[in-house]
Amino acid sequence: MYPRYTVTTEGIEFFHKRKGWRTLLPWSDFTHMYTLAGSKSTHLLFSAREMDKSEQYAACKARRISQERPVTADGCLILSGVEPAEIIARVPEHIVRVPEWKCCSFWDGYMWL
Repeated sequence: MYPRYTVTTEGIEFFHKRKGWRTLLPWSDFTHMYTLAGSKSTHLLFSAREMDKSEQYAACKARRISQERPVTADGCLILSGVEPAEIIARVPEHIVRVPEWKCCSFWDGYMWL
């Protein structure tokens, strides 16, 4: 079972009801937001630094391998299977919304491993 999360004004709170743990990742940990287009869903990547497309893909790949909780890898947070408009509406102003042409797209030949 994947952890569930709630987006608040303080940050993103992850919780796992059955295991009983909660984790809050504050918005202050992130400065950039990337929208990654997949074949069936959109992923949001939050990072503390600016990343090029290959770094974005590497973070996604690391997250697939990572067993950390919540779903973070290399200081990045990746939210999968989300409705981007709902999350973007709650993202604070200090987080830079990177234009789509600078974001990694899984239509560009990148593939999940």
